[in-house]
Amino acid sequence: MKKIITLSLILLCKTSVFAQCWQSITCKGDFNIAQKTDGTVWAWGDNHVNSLGDGTNVNKNAPVQISTATNWQMISAGDVFTMALKTNGSLWGWGSNLFGELGNGTMTAATSPAQIGTSTNWQSISSGSSYTLAIKTNGTLWGWGSNSSGAICYPTYISVDTPFQIGTDTHWQMVSCGEVHSLAIKTDGTLWAWGQNIVGELGIGSNTDTNIPVQVGSATNWKSISAGSTHSLAIKTDGTLWAWGDNSYGKLGDGTMTNRNAPVQVGTGNNWKMAIASEDFSLPRVNHLFLMP
Repeated sequence: MKKIITLSLILLCKTSVFAQCWQSITCKGDFNIAQKTDGTVWAWGDNHVNSLGDGTNVNKNAPVQISTATNWQMISAGDVFTMALKTNGSLWGWGSNLFGELGNGTMTAATSPAQIGTSTNWQSISSGSSYTLAIKTNGTLWGWGSNSSGAICYPTYISVDTPFQIGTDTHWQMVSCGEVHSLAIKTDGTLWAWGQNIVGELGIGSNTDTNIPVQVGSATNWKSISAGSTHSLAIKTDGTLWAWGDNSYGKLGDGTMTNRNAPVQVGTGNNWKMAIASEDFSLPRVNHLFLMP
């Protein structure tokens, strides 16, 4: 399994060649994709399958700009591919495409950013190991790529190389992809999950995989979510932090190393602002960063 780390942060601008006005970074596998406040996208690391999108397959040990565009809005990396949105609502992808994870109707890799379809109403994206989920401005949910364990909710467990709508609901607000499990929040504050569930990472009270969205509990005050490799984190509107799934190394932060197949509250704090689930650790934030090994 690959490490999954996605950070959203504003760093102080410094007079350095590369460290100036970085806005967000997404890391999964052995490469990094970052965005600056000027709307440019940069990448570095392993590039043997064109993961960086700079038109080559040469590894980079320092950030290189990806295309000349200055209107990138959101980026999300899979194991060896990247999906991105521009401010005009268009969807773009590059890198490996063995499972149709670029959504361009083929299974051919792209060495540089290529637009996916012609729609300009994409609002948010999240990529798993070899699949992507996205929400449009009309609140519909879409998926493509590998459907291992039902990660993209396709009726059969096959790969899909173009975006398809998941159900008919128009109230999806937020989505987060882990290794092969997915979490989503609707506008009514309910939490939903699907995909792999071997250690309870869906939080639905069982360890059974599902290829359709299943509601997690009955709470209607979920605010944010983060799906890791085999565990999940979420924050409610009251500022409380919750975790479930694999608890090896104590990554759930509940004082045990017991796996949980339903959400358990982490401590008693109610001022959690952000939480990021990786492979073997969790990174929640209050006013400062705290690590749970």
